Amino acid sequence: MLDWNFISLKNLVRSNRILRGIVTRAMISRDFPAVIGVDPASTCNLACTFCGPRLMSEPRGIMPLSLFARLVDEISAHKKLWMLILHNFGEPLMNPDIAAMVALAKKKRVTRSVQFATNATLLTEEKSRALIDAGLDGIVLSVDALTREEYRELKGMDLLDAVRENARTLMSLKRRLRSAKPHVCAKMVRRQDYEHTFKPFLREWRAIVDEAALTPYSNWGDAVDYQGTQKQLPPRYACHFLWYYPAVNWDGRVFFCCAACDPSAVIGDLKDQSLSEIWHGERLAQVRKAHLEKRFSDIAVCARCTYWSESGVNLDRWLKKKMGTPQ
Repeated sequence: MLDWNFISLKNLVRSNRILRGIVTRAMISRDFPAVIGVDPASTCNLACTFCGPRLMSEPRGIMPLSLFARLVDEISAHKKLWMLILHNFGEPLMNPDIAAMVALAKKKRVTRSVQFATNATLLTEEKSRALIDAGLDGIVLSVDALTREEYRELKGMDLLDAVRENARTLMSLKRRLRSAKPHVCAKMVRRQDYEHTFKPFLREWRAIVDEAALTPYSNWGDAVDYQGTQKQLPPRYACHFLWYYPAVNWDGRVFFCCAACDPSAVIGDLKDQSLSEIWHGERLAQVRKAHLEKRFSDIAVCARCTYWSESGVNLDRWLKKKMGTPQ
């Protein structure tokens, strides 16, 4: 059976254009999302300079376990998800029920992989043990810096040594418990002004955890424009995430994109509708249509967003045919 790991697979898919197209088509060809992002907490204990959600004026909070349980119950009635990602706008470890959320999703067998990204500053030995016991498949450590000085400059606090220690503790627990999971990946956002740190960062963290990677920067729907992160983009095409990856906020509101940290991206609310109803609703259909017609400026958060380019493959013709839209 395939040992599904999002980060390793994502890196493999990104390096192979043909595989990107195959995987993306497979995720889109469903009547329910293939990937769901859930925000256990919209709050965060850091203030990263390149983070869009920190600028949000939206109410912050912690997702109740009861709301998550209702969502899991609905997901279980559909074909198994490819991934359930337990983070979006905040730090998931700020939710005291995070391990219980993982355990519930694993018990219900709603997905091939449950994972999340964390800044790891709150990843105590107790929490690491609870997450291993819960069956977490993957965890991404958002380290993003090589030195304490760079870390403090980027994240506002001097906690890099604590992150290193927490990562080592997690890996030690995995060995002690003879557990292959969670797969642990340390990542750094690819910023041009820190390019000289890429190789030493990868070398250091590959010696500590299972994997280390550089990840592209997103401007969070133009919420931030961090120096040195903008890149040359290909001609604009429809964002694939609209067809397979919604984001559920801590309060039950559903966003059409995990990178759109603006209330204009809300397409429904789980307190009033099922996720399936929202997924097949008129609001999302309008956004998809605008993308296929290249009316990106009609959707404020999409107008100057860079996240669409992460898919790396233009499927506009295939999508138009599938959606019955004129070529």
